[in-house]
Amino acid sequence: MVLYKSSIITIGDELTSGFRIDTNSKWIASQLHSSKIDINSIYTIGDKSRDISQAIKFAISKDIKYLFITGGLGPTNDDKTLHSIKTILKSQYFIDKEYYSFLKTKFKNIEYDNMIKNQSTKISGVNYLSNPKGSALPFYFKIKKTTIFVMPGVSSEMKDI
Repeated sequence: MVLYKSSIITIGDELTSGFRIDTNSKWIASQLHSSKIDINSIYTIGDKSRDISQAIKFAISKDIKYLFITGGLGPTNDDKTLHSIKTILKSQYFIDKEYYSFLKTKFKNIEYDNMIKNQSTKISGVNYLSNPKGSALPFYFKIKKTTIFVMPGVSSEMKDI
């Protein structure tokens, strides 16, 4: 007996180009299946803000209970997931000074100030979780009836979360 419907979106040009294989959706789907949550659809899209926003809006329009998103939360300029969700929510950016200090300590011997600043940039209106293995913080929020979970694309980090 299926309790809820859900969808999965995996994000990354490395997935759409064939450079990497999407293993995240397979793993998430197996976890959800064992919890009696039906997978309505799985989408893989590149790192374009407009495509990310459209995929999220389309998935929500299908009256699903849960949406799981992986990818696009990294520190580089091609990581557009946070920006796309900020736009959808009409949210604002802010720097989490505490998390910035934590990352400065964690990466103290490495010159990654831009990466640390990017990873410390958050948006308002979402609930952040911890990432014990990496620096990209997962989060969740709700739009209409859909709870949306956004996680890093690195498989080991995503599975740990």
